[in-house]
Amino acid sequence: MGRFNHTVFINDIEVWGPSGEACAHFLTSGSMVLVEGRMEVDQWKDRQSGAKRSRMKVVAENVQFLRIKRPEAGGGPDPAPGAPGAAPEEAAGRGAPSRRPGRAARTVS
Repeated sequence: MGRFNHTVFINDIEVWGPSGEACAHFLTSGSMVLVEGRMEVDQWKDRQSGAKRSRMKVVAENVQFLRIKRPEAGGGPDPAPGAPGAAPEEAAGRGAPSRRPGRAARTVS
């Protein structure tokens, strides 16, 4: 039987407005989110070498929090959505970008 191989791809995710603020406030490394959005390519010329550079990013249109990992928590379960102290499930809109860049990991076999 064949072996199962995992490859992890990390994408930059740009989140604006109230969604970005909620992501900056609630999400930490290891949190699980569902992101819907569009792919864009940023292109620029490197200032030092003059080489052309580019990167793919996702511009989020909808972010849903699935599991929030809290580093200070003792490993207990996350609060249920809608419960007191729970993070908002979804925020929408555009405005200022989040203070922290978002990252997403995807496992592909």
